[in-house]
Amino acid sequence: MEFTFKDRLYQMKWRAQAKVKRAGEGLKKGVTWCVDNPEKAGAIGTFGMAALAGTTKFIKHVSKQHAEAERMKRYYDPKTFNWVTCRRELTSKEKVEFSRRRENGESVTRILESMGLL
Repeated sequence: MEFTFKDRLYQMKWRAQAKVKRAGEGLKKGVTWCVDNPEKAGAIGTFGMAALAGTTKFIKHVSKQHAEAERMKRYYDPKTFNWVTCRRELTSKEKVEFSRRRENGESVTRILESMGLL
């Protein structure tokens, strides 16, 4: 049997309505359970809020670390007016060599290319 586009839209609409109805029924059951068991519901709610706060704090911390690590791999080249991104962060020895060569007037892009970091 061949389905038309209109038939597919009707099926999608019907499935979405059924999912909404099931979700509403589950929500009603959850609310009635919370009303029947207020001490357990309060404990679960408190734990859930604490877990959410801890997870949020962890995600913010990790994203800040990632942003800082990415920033440490970017260098501005004033001769080409571009930002250059390295494959990895420079080691201490490479930073000293980079600074020395940059002060001598060499292009940032050329320095990083010769070091094999681009």
